[in-house]
Amino acid sequence: MTKNGVLRLKKHKNIRFIFNRLFFSFCLILSTGLLACKSAPEAFPVEAMDLLDLDSEFYISIPSQADPDLIKYFLQKNIENINGENIDLISQRINTIYCGILHEKKSYKIQAAVDESIPANFASRKIKKIKAIDKIQYEVDSTFYDSYNYQGLEISLPSNNLALLGRNLPEMLKKYDSIKSTGYGQTVWENQEIYEFLKSPVNEIRFYSNKADYFLSILIGHQLNLHLKSFKGEFKLDPNYKSQYIVDLDLEFQNEKFMRASRSLLALTFGLTGSDIEFVDSNKLNISNIQIKKELLYKLLIL
Repeated sequence: MTKNGVLRLKKHKNIRFIFNRLFFSFCLILSTGLLACKSAPEAFPVEAMDLLDLDSEFYISIPSQADPDLIKYFLQKNIENINGENIDLISQRINTIYCGILHEKKSYKIQAAVDESIPANFASRKIKKIKAIDKIQYEVDSTFYDSYNYQGLEISLPSNNLALLGRNLPEMLKKYDSIKSTGYGQTVWENQEIYEFLKSPVNEIRFYSNKADYFLSILIGHQLNLHLKSFKGEFKLDPNYKSQYIVDLDLEFQNEKFMRASRSLLALTFGLTGSDIEFVDSNKLNISNIQIKKELLYKLLIL
């Protein structure tokens, strides 16, 4: 059941369903040229990452060139009657997807800002033919922004290079309007290092969580309680085996005792040697060279 961008889950226990809905909604609308928007020209550039709020517990940035097959594979599997030409056209318009997830009991709230290259003057006449899409219009300082509700997930394209989706969309539009008009309103992260880490991926998929035990368990498929404060990491294509990723993780524990107690368990879980785990600080570990099949990430995220 969906309402106001909130996906309420009964049977789904992980974030795979969330990304399925997110990518499907965005790509379906993009593939049929549905969205149109009305916005004033940008006086100041607006970065997609700055439009996410600080309420999410898991953040992920996905540049298309990190794994060009990921979005193409999703389109092929999830949109009926889409041909290879349209798959290439759509995937080429997506640069980087920034997404935040907030977990509350049995529901997930998603928020996404997509750096893309979609002409903002797409014809909107096809919208009227699809009953499942409801048009909504927001006014921000005398500027009107169109958004569309697709099965409970709100979507808006405020400019030629941004698509906004999900939780708290009106506030994202207000922040966009403020930044493009005055240059003020960017998200202020307490940890600037994490902000830059997520904002600037090139050839890797990057992620960060401050609800670390929960989301790490989702990513690796095993229930763990390591007493973590946070973790971040990246997926990179394995240059020797195109069917898998190499994953690096930075784990921050609540204290040194929990870190040392978890070291052996992590080595066993990931099948690592001693040289793959490094003590960075009194409560921090770096784990490198974790080999994960691409299909695992695909299933966990969107398929």
